[in-house]
Amino acid sequence: MPMGVDPIEQQREAGPRVVASGAEVAASAADDNPCVSCGACCATYRVSFYWAEAEVLGLPASLFEQLTPFYACMAGTNQPRSRCHALVGEIGGVVACSVYAQRPAACHEVLAGDDKCVAARQRHGLPLLPPRFALAERPL
Repeated sequence: MPMGVDPIEQQREAGPRVVASGAEVAASAADDNPCVSCGACCATYRVSFYWAEAEVLGLPASLFEQLTPFYACMAGTNQPRSRCHALVGEIGGVVACSVYAQRPAACHEVLAGDDKCVAARQRHGLPLLPPRFALAERPL
């Protein structure tokens, strides 16, 4: 994605697909992927990972901070009122990750409808997801 291009504006122009940093996320919007109209987990949890993962993924230095000699975290997530600096948009509205294709493994840990998702949504005053997103109904 060229510098200065707003992923949210791209999403609005693209219609039924979300484009975030070159990665396309199918979005017959929140029907198939409720994460594209949420972002609560990105504004709730610290995203920690082994420091070398940032280099391997090519994350810009402005989007992570060193925690210890061995661990880093996404910038903005090591705060009492956490919000990842890679998240663009409004929590509970249209959101996108500006480094979706490069996000660290820790970003894959919260799944739509799991306990962490439910807690993050509650923290931001968002309703629970429909039962079809319950983990018991998903193949492992």
